Amino acid sequence: MAALRRGTVPARGSTCWPSALTGWGHHRRGGGPRHRGSGAFKALRGEWGSGKTFAARWIADRARRANFVTSEIQISETETPLHHLQTVYRRLVERLAVGDGESGAFRSLIDGWFFVLEEDVLAGGEVNEADAETLAKAADTLMEARLAEVSRANPTFAAVLRAYRVALRSGDLAGAEGLIAWLGGQPNVAANVKRLAGVKGDIDHAGALTFLQGLLTVIRDSGHGGLLVVIDEVETLQRVRTDTRERSLNALRQLIDETDGGRFPGLYLLITGTPAFFDGPQGVQRLAPLAQRLTTDFGGVGFDLLHPVLQHHIVNSLGWRDLRPLQRDAVAPIMAGEHVLALAPTAGGKTEAAMFPVLSQILTEPRRGLSTLYLCPLRALLNNLHPRLETYGAFCGLSVGLRHGDTSSAARRALIDAPPEVLLTTPESLESMLISTKTDHRRLFANLRTVIVDECTPSAATIGSWHLLGVLERLGDLAVARSSIGLSATVGDPARCFELVGRLVHAPAG
Repeated sequence: MAALRRGTVPARGSTCWPSALTGWGHHRRGGGPRHRGSGAFKALRGEWGSGKTFAARWIADRARRANFVTSEIQISETETPLHHLQTVYRRLVERLAVGDGESGAFRSLIDGWFFVLEEDVLAGGEVNEADAETLAKAADTLMEARLAEVSRANPTFAAVLRAYRVALRSGDLAGAEGLIAWLGGQPNVAANVKRLAGVKGDIDHAGALTFLQGLLTVIRDSGHGGLLVVIDEVETLQRVRTDTRERSLNALRQLIDETDGGRFPGLYLLITGTPAFFDGPQGVQRLAPLAQRLTTDFGGVGFDLLHPVLQHHIVNSLGWRDLRPLQRDAVAPIMAGEHVLALAPTAGGKTEAAMFPVLSQILTEPRRGLSTLYLCPLRALLNNLHPRLETYGAFCGLSVGLRHGDTSSAARRALIDAPPEVLLTTPESLESMLISTKTDHRRLFANLRTVIVDECTPSAATIGSWHLLGVLERLGDLAVARSSIGLSATVGDPARCFELVGRLVHAPAG
């Protein structure tokens, strides 16, 4: 509360505040190191004051609740220059947080890891807990084994940890404090302390990345899911000297490449910046390899018309870097309420071409109850589509239901009592709803806006076509306004099929 009164972003507790970020609840499904051994990179872009820092801290709060360790770094030309990775590492360590979000968790993580090592040694049954000296040696041996990959690149990390353990056991608390400070990248550690571990000088640029590997080993081996690092305010790089900017952009490229290449398992790197940084001449675009890695081209106006929540999930949760031409072209006419026939081969993206603008339309002009009918004659296809469309709906906080001949009576009643925004069904099941005396048809279909017909391949003379038209004719007096969308992979006569699509709905009588 105090931070909000001051006009600043709360460092912790952002998940306690209701906000537009509640639609991001499925963000973690689409990204982040959910499984051990993985790493990920994400970029969060938005204008100054749009809430990027708040969003990043909200994500960090959720990560800590999921047993991740987090750290937030504010990029600054003087305090934390991005091209000095040793300084970035130091800030990262200083702001390590677990649980309630209090910074300064580095030493507790190290000590907790040593406890885990001792527990693992005791679990082997070969060492007696009362034999402290043997237990300590066995734990040191296990530590060396688990840091073997890190030690091959730079043995210093393990050497300092080993000296830290010795200092603790001998009661040299000042030496232990100094060693843990040096391990965290702090400068000005006394020479006599560094001699305890046989090291000289401070951590350098290359050593910082190796030490980050070691830190990730400690974090994951202690039972945490991984490490979320938020690098905030990267747009400040636009205002630094040209040579500094170029070195910083190259350091960012290196972090992204190393993360993507698997060097940092369990690391989730999130950077925030303004559109000017990502797209402008003084930012990412100055370094072609970095610009290629961060380029996301959605073909302009089609993607831009979608609701921002859906845009976010297309990029982050689905990991898409582009929309297909059909999907881009379908957005404007569908959101304008026009009749549309989408033709593409199987797996050509027809479903998303229809559903993305429909979901955006529901979010932009919300109505209570059932808004969209998705009709398909094949139960198997509906069963296959339902989990995917349910996920898309959940991105937007909308429900997607399924009803056909295999749906239980209880599930059917639930769909009537609490209608979803989108209902997947067959023409036969729709007809049964329309003739049922137990259904309040006007209440159920009063806000119906769109009818989507999948497998829209009939000629005007087929029994299936006339049955479908007859079923939809019953809806004519129940809906305020409707548009229709036809989806098909193979159509011999597209013009005739489009004419049928236009006949699927009509203005209500009166």
